Parts: sequence; C-alpha cells; structure tokens
Amino acid sequence: MALTQEQITALPVAPSDTKAVAGKDTLLYIASKQTPLTWLLVGGQKNSPLKEQADSLDGSDKSSGGWKKGIPGMKSWSIEYDGLYVLNDNAVDILRYSFREGKAVYVRVEYPDGSYKQGWANVTSFEDNNSSDAIQTLKVSLTGYGAISDLIAIGEVKITSPTAAFSKAAAADKTVAVTPTDITIRTVTDDTGTVLVFGKDYEFAEGTLTLKKEYLKNMTVGNHVLEAKFAAKTIPITVTVTA
Repeated sequence: MALTQEQITALPVAPSDTKAVAGKDTLLYIASKQTPLTWLLVGGQKNSPLKEQADSLDGSDKSSGGWKKGIPGMKSWSIEYDGLYVLNDNAVDILRYSFREGKAVYVRVEYPDGSYKQGWANVTSFEDNNSSDAIQTLKVSLTGYGAISDLIAIGEVKITSPTAAFSKAAAADKTVAVTPTDITIRTVTDDTGTVLVFGKDYEFAEGTLTLKKEYLKNMTVGNHVLEAKFAAKTIPITVTVTA
C-alpha cells in the first residue's frame, strides 16, 4: 500500500550539516513569451556554467615597482550550455531560431533555493554532436547583451488555496495562484507518477498555474493529487473531478 501524504510528511529526516550545493539543481530557462513572462526549462541539461568577467586594463607605470596594476574595465558574461539533444523541445527550438535569425533571447539561471540571475544574450554558437557510438549532444554559446542581473532572492513559495474543482460537463481551464509571482515551476506530476507536459497539460506564468481542460477531461471522476515542484519546495494540489 502506498504511503499517504500525511505519512510521508511525518517521516524522520536525517540531519545534514553540508553547505555544498548540488549542481544538478541549478537550471537554465529561456523566456518563450513576454506577456505574461513565461519561462521554459531547457530539456536535456547537463551543464550551463555562467561566467562573469571584466577586461583587465594595465594601469601600471615606471613607478609601479616592476609589477603591473590591473584595473577592471568593461564587464561581460556568457553561458556555455552543454546537454543532451532533445528533439521537439520548445526551448531548444527557440535557441536554434534565435541563432539563425540573430535575435537575442532572455535567459534565466535558477539556483537550488530558487534565487536567480537573468538577462539578454545572443546565441553565438549552436553545435550538435552526433557520433555513431555516443548519445547525441548539444552545445550552445550564449553571449550576454548588456548586464545580467545580480542574484535575486525569492520568498517562500506558497499556494493559499491548493485545490481545484473540475466538471467534465462544463469543461474549462483551472488556475491556481502561486506566490511569489517571479517563481518558476520545475515539474507537475500526477498521482500515477506521470510528469505533465508544459504547454500541453499545463502552463505557468507570473505566479499562475493553469491546468488545461484537455488534460483534466481525461482524469477519472474523484479526487486526484498533483505535485507542483518548485526549486526548493513541492506543494500538493488536490483536483476534484466530477461528471
């Protein structure tokens, strides 16, 4: 018999004194829509190191005692993305389109606690590797266009009313409000363990989770628990389906 949510919450938790951060939980997003601002998780991620640097200017003279005096000049930033090549991934399609059309993309690097940096960048390299004896991979170079934001912290993620009622006789999308509104969502999973498809089964933008009626119509009558996973927290949402 599966554990209930109450039983899972009551399980003892091992103490942890580590201050290390798992790199797997730092993720790259691409904006797919400006109004409302909608973030897409890039599929197949392996590594997306963010590099911020400044030009080094030589401020030394004959009185510098034989040592150069480095002075920071213009700052820049870049991301060297490395991941699996995922077919039909909307975020990858946006990167490809932006490279071919010479258009900047709005990118966001989100850390395990939900804090993030974001800014505009141009796609200056788009490389797929397809060796016959290896998994096909993708490498993308993103070069900053202007400044990237400083690290932005977010508050605790909350859903005041984590419920939704859906009638098959009067099918309509259902929305759930999430705060803070600048949070991103990582996944939504149903009570069978199936991960919902972003853009098809649900959407999320500026603090509004929209469950699509096309997905809800296929659910059986009764109560279902969906799990909305954010960077630092997973929140259960109860969906009641009636005929």
